Amino acid sequence: MKKKISLAELAPYFMKQLPQGIFLTVTDGEQTNTMTIAWATIGHVWNKPVATIYVRPQRHTHSILKNANDFTLNIPVQRSLKEALTICGTKSGRDIDKYATCNLHPVASEAVFSPCIEECELNIECRIIYRQDMHGENDPAVERHYPQKDYHQILYGEIVNAYYNE
Repeated sequence: MKKKISLAELAPYFMKQLPQGIFLTVTDGEQTNTMTIAWATIGHVWNKPVATIYVRPQRHTHSILKNANDFTLNIPVQRSLKEALTICGTKSGRDIDKYATCNLHPVASEAVFSPCIEECELNIECRIIYRQDMHGENDPAVERHYPQKDYHQILYGEIVNAYYNE
């Protein structure tokens, strides 16, 4: 049974799981892919609940996001899914079928086109409302993460639906 939850209710789950990774799932109607992210934020922007994600342009997921209007964030709560998170964070969907390899099952979302991950108890459905390419700055902390100058693209997704699968 799905229980709708607010941004305030989902925040502790999100913050606890983020260092271990969260599944980002997207489809453009032609391709669907899931990758693990560990850089993201949630909060309010433009008076809307928003999830902000960071994806490098060379990632397969980025090529799909370019043609997508939405994405989902999927958080395991009762299960660790550590191996699947590792595979989805280190292997490319160009090279393997992550769903078959990790025994993950995409399921229809309620409010967006991109699917959720059935094995994750917490699902967040987001509609893309803004994209911004990162640029190099003079901050050594920023530059340390980008020795190749392959800066992330930042995507803002309005959280249009969030629920916990009980």
